Amino acid sequence: MVFAFRQLKQMNCSALGELYQFPNWKEEIDFMDHLRDVFFRTAGAVYYVWIENGRYIAALRLEPWDGKLLLSGFQTHPSYRRRGYGLMLMQEVLRDHVHGTVCSHIHHKNYASIALHLKAGFRKAFESARLLDGTVTSQYGTYVFG
Repeated sequence: MVFAFRQLKQMNCSALGELYQFPNWKEEIDFMDHLRDVFFRTAGAVYYVWIENGRYIAALRLEPWDGKLLLSGFQTHPSYRRRGYGLMLMQEVLRDHVHGTVCSHIHHKNYASIALHLKAGFRKAFESARLLDGTVTSQYGTYVFG
C-alpha cells in the first residue's frame, strides 16, 4: 500500500535506511539531514513509500522543479526487486497523486530504471539532465511523464 509523507517525523527512518541500504552511517546521516533540512522544507515535496507489514518495500520522492515535478530517490528494497513493486508504486503515484508533468533524471547505464520508467509511461526527452543545483550533466538522460 502507498503512503505519502510530507514530514520526516512521519516516517520510520530505520525502515527507510534499510530500504536504501547505505554503505555507512555517514551517508545515512547525510541523507536524513538532507531530507529534514532541504527536501521536507520544499513546499509541495512528498515522499511516497510502498509499505507492507511495516516494511518499506519501494520509495520515491516528488518535488517541484522548473514548473514541473521531479521524481528522484527511486529505490526498491533488494529483496523485493523484479517483483513489480517499483512499477506498482510508480504507477499508483502517477495515476492517483500527480497532476501535471513529471521528470526523472536517470543515469544512462541504469538500464533497469530506464526500462521501469518506460513501462510506467515515461518517454526520453533529453540526452542530458539539468539537476536541482542547476548543473547540466550528460551522464543522465531526462525522462518525462505527462
